[in-house]
Amino acid sequence: MDGIIIKKKKWQIIGLVWGLIFGGLFICMGMSLGSKDLGIVIFNAAAGILVAVFSIVSLCIQKKVFIHLDDEGINAFCHYGLSLNCCYDDIKEVSLDPNDHSHMKLRLKNGRRYSVFHIRNYVEIYRFILNRIDDPVRKDISVNNSEEIVNNIRSEKKKESVFLAGAVILIMVFTMIVIRFLNGREVAELDRADKTVFYCITGFAAIIYVCGLVWGNNHRKRMQELQKKSEGFQSIMLKASYVNHNRCIAMFLDDMALPALRVLVFGYPNSESVFCRLETLNGDYKVVKCVESEIFDNYEELEKAYHLNELIKVDVSDDKSL
Repeated sequence: MDGIIIKKKKWQIIGLVWGLIFGGLFICMGMSLGSKDLGIVIFNAAAGILVAVFSIVSLCIQKKVFIHLDDEGINAFCHYGLSLNCCYDDIKEVSLDPNDHSHMKLRLKNGRRYSVFHIRNYVEIYRFILNRIDDPVRKDISVNNSEEIVNNIRSEKKKESVFLAGAVILIMVFTMIVIRFLNGREVAELDRADKTVFYCITGFAAIIYVCGLVWGNNHRKRMQELQKKSEGFQSIMLKASYVNHNRCIAMFLDDMALPALRVLVFGYPNSESVFCRLETLNGDYKVVKCVESEIFDNYEELEKAYHLNELIKVDVSDDKSL
């Protein structure tokens, strides 16, 4: 399987044109000014030329970008000029950027990271890799530990809110303490005792700031892990939830949507007419209906309208309890 890379060149071309024009103008300005303000002219001209060079290099790298998948592993030339040739056992994590699903990130077990942007068929590529790697985060997800996952996600979000509120309050408190302590004086005007107190206050604030950065980094990693669990958990819950309709003839999962969706296809007795219902999970992780389609004359029309062939088909059991 080959990834279809969309070659977006707009920003590189804009950067190239801007760099050449900006650098050229300052070079001409330098020639006319002579030695006057030569340092500023050289700096700006160099900045424009660097932007143009960077744009050219980016265009050359983007032209070579590709990703090829087979049963043995991945062969790719990624953005930032990095080559990747590995088997699936070497991959620790694969993820899609939540703001741009066409941006796929790979992290190997040796710690190296790779990114491929603008993959048109990212759904197929992502699922192909995900089904072939041993992901410890998703591996143990089941309906049985769903309550634990939900509670952990809520707990982390609550911690984040408390931390942000505490950080804002601390910043305001330290600002008021410093303003009150200085009382309109400059630091240079303080005597030795006052300077010692001032440096203790600022030092304590710096320690809190560093601790906040460390906590924020750990929290970010924890939230990424919980997000992966949540994504896998949503698909499992949608697959396992009761289907309260005796005319359900097919179920499809769209695990690439945020949040995940399931599509239930319903039929009518003695008729080829069908319709579908889109369902997802609400904030309490309960299945709710999003929208219900119009009635189609046959299944083929519905499949084409909702691109069902691109989704994951799930077997519907006789008792509709999956």
